[in-house]
Amino acid sequence: MKKVFKHASQFLFSAWGFVSGLVFALVVMIGTRYWPFGNDPNSWAGLGQWVGGIGALAAAWAALRIARKEARRENERDAETRRVAAYYVQGSHGGVTAENRVNQTVRNEGSEPVVNVDVVALHVVGHPPVKVRQPRGRKDVLLPGNPWRLWVSPVENEYPSGLGAGTTLTEIEFEDLAGTRWRRIGERPPEKIS
Repeated sequence: MKKVFKHASQFLFSAWGFVSGLVFALVVMIGTRYWPFGNDPNSWAGLGQWVGGIGALAAAWAALRIARKEARRENERDAETRRVAAYYVQGSHGGVTAENRVNQTVRNEGSEPVVNVDVVALHVVGHPPVKVRQPRGRKDVLLPGNPWRLWVSPVENEYPSGLGAGTTLTEIEFEDLAGTRWRRIGERPPEKIS
């Protein structure tokens, strides 16, 4: 498969960039008839220093390339860990009271706490999402194994018909400890918001 470089720095840090730069330097030196060692045998003594300098540059280039790849892998690994941790936080639907309030439970079954937890909406099958408000506000910290039980009310009208445990999904938003904001609707996969 042909590799496409989207940015100039990708080419400069690639093997092709390094080899191209070296060939370019040799072509310029030969093309301008400038050979730093001349015909004098004593001037050829500096050749080892030149080769050593080029080798040092190549080693520095290789070290930077390896460090950059490692940093990218570590960032990808951290992002995957955060995404997997978000799967352990879920909201579930309870019963409806006469005052048009709905019982909700948010659970964190992971190993890390989550912060700034909100119940945002209820998704009833066959109806648009119903935005809800939490009379007591958001949960600042939701510890693992500690469920948060709350009552929510619709922001505008009443709940649609068909509101029940099997037909209603709870939409929640929360942040992990790294500050990434997540949205999860029922048991669907979590979505990264920011």
